Amino acid sequence: MTAKSRPSPEEQRKRDERYRAFVEQSTEGIWCFEVERPIHVELPEDEQVRQMYRYAYLAEANDAMARMYGMKSADEIRGARLGDLLVETDPHNVAFLKAFIRSGYRLRDAESHELDKAGRPRHFLNNFIGVVQDGRLLRAWGVQRDVTEARRMQEDLRQSEERARHLVDLLPDAVFIHTDGRFVYANNAAVRMLGAASAADLVGRPVLGIVHPDFVDLVKSRIRSLQEGKQVTPLMQQKVVGLDGSTVDVEISGNRFTYEGKPSILTVMRDITARINLEVQLRQAQKMEAVGRLAGGVAHDFNNLLTVITGRCDLLLRGVNGNKELRGDLEEVRRAGERAASLTRQLLAFSRKQVLQPKVIDLNSVIEGVNKMLRRLIGEDIELVCVLAPDLSHVRADAGQIEQVLMNLTVNARDAMPGGGRVTIETSNTGPAPARLPDDVPLEDGAYVTISVSDTGIGMDARIQSHLFEPFFTMKRQGQGTGLGLPTVYGIVKQSGGQVSVDSTPGKGTTFRVHLPAVAEALDHSETDPMVVRPLGGTETILVVEDEPVVSDLACDILKTHGYNVLKARTCGEARRLCEKHDGPIHLLLADVVMPIMSGPELSRSLAAVRSGLKVLYMSGYAPEAMVHRGVLQPGIAFLQKPFAPDALARRVREVLDY
Repeated sequence: MTAKSRPSPEEQRKRDERYRAFVEQSTEGIWCFEVERPIHVELPEDEQVRQMYRYAYLAEANDAMARMYGMKSADEIRGARLGDLLVETDPHNVAFLKAFIRSGYRLRDAESHELDKAGRPRHFLNNFIGVVQDGRLLRAWGVQRDVTEARRMQEDLRQSEERARHLVDLLPDAVFIHTDGRFVYANNAAVRMLGAASAADLVGRPVLGIVHPDFVDLVKSRIRSLQEGKQVTPLMQQKVVGLDGSTVDVEISGNRFTYEGKPSILTVMRDITARINLEVQLRQAQKMEAVGRLAGGVAHDFNNLLTVITGRCDLLLRGVNGNKELRGDLEEVRRAGERAASLTRQLLAFSRKQVLQPKVIDLNSVIEGVNKMLRRLIGEDIELVCVLAPDLSHVRADAGQIEQVLMNLTVNARDAMPGGGRVTIETSNTGPAPARLPDDVPLEDGAYVTISVSDTGIGMDARIQSHLFEPFFTMKRQGQGTGLGLPTVYGIVKQSGGQVSVDSTPGKGTTFRVHLPAVAEALDHSETDPMVVRPLGGTETILVVEDEPVVSDLACDILKTHGYNVLKARTCGEARRLCEKHDGPIHLLLADVVMPIMSGPELSRSLAAVRSGLKVLYMSGYAPEAMVHRGVLQPGIAFLQKPFAPDALARRVREVLDY
């Protein structure tokens, strides 16, 4: 270097001032470590690190360096040993110094995680260079940037994203992200909904591949609108198809979304299959309830008319023995009345307003008792097989109604086998029961007795099965069925505390299962011996209260022909006046249940103050809820179902009087 190129002392001074100003004003930490006792580079790494902590001291540092270690100015940090600034046992510090050694004492853009003397974790981005002479480390220069806050923000962002992923994966709704028409993200609920093994099975698949064919055009239009920034319906119902081909009803919402820098669509799907099923069940229940209410209202008036028709026919038939033509006409009217009464009973059974007379019974005995009749019903081209469990538990039910159930199910099976086949009636103990039957019918836990009626007929598809228990639904030709057979079965079983389920496949037959709660009680043998004939007449005084004149007249005529003294009232007020004025005893009140102003039970309670010990027999087309619980009469209530035959009325009156 020539003397001309060598800076003058003044220029050198100014240059040094500029460099110092640059160093002092820098936001980067600039420093120089001198080694008080040179460190041999041939020493083991652990020993070199130990000597660095002990002999390296900070000869030069700017204010930025001081602030990085919690000091205000460089004057406070100059002279500090490396071991004074860093925790020697911190593995991060040790690992970084070893990396400095292995790099040949030159590090560029190396990140360090350090623990300072205050115990605070610090993150630095470093550029180090060591001065090595004669195999010894003499000093090291470095520039470092404090990136602690940036790393903290990155960690907060990472944790926030991780929390968001966890939350999304915990959502019960399926969440998808799709870019360019293909899935790029799917949460756990989406994996479950579509029957995938993992999210990897869905990523990369085309979005339209899971859309039900009926909704493809609609989804295409919706995606196009979202991409164009147009408003779309917030929620839309559609169907999606899983990887296994199963169909799921979903409620879907979506919006534009930027994912990994690309315009995408975020979609949320909620499985509403259960909700739709519940809505269908609710509508069905409301429909059934409406029909039930109608049945109850019609039964009251209709049974009054049938009581008069059948009752008068019975009375007239007793006096026309010599007139065959007239007798034939009356018998035809009587049979028509019985068919109408049977139809009304079916409506009442379906609406669960029929009065049951339950007792502890053996279902095997009931089946054996109707076996011959069932064989006549199904015809010679159908085989009837009974498989009865020998250790069958008892149930509490109305034996007559269970017979009706068996007949209806057997006739239904017969009609499903026009070319002949086999009907199998089987009994079994099936408890404790699962929470739901195979066809999703709810069933309370407990022990049950099951009657299965199976056929080898044509079977039914799911659509037909969903309507089986609806009143007036029938697959028979017009005029061949009322559509009340299976609804009657349903009503009787439900009223008995049980449940009905069906299993059917087109072309493979049908099995109906009646599940009744099992009881541990002994059989009820209290039924009256049919061989014992009771007298039907008497001389007691009976007060008849019926607002329908023709029914009132009929009842009075029947009772008078059997020798009873009859008092007749058509209103509750008139009945009370008769009780107050009549001098002799009144042994029985025969009252309609449903009457204007005051019901039969209310009248009975009113008359109790005037006539203590008065026995009561109620008659009605159906028993209201005030008199029954789940179709069973409240204790102590005597009831006669309309329409009734003359002898049935006389017999029931005698039973109540003699009780």
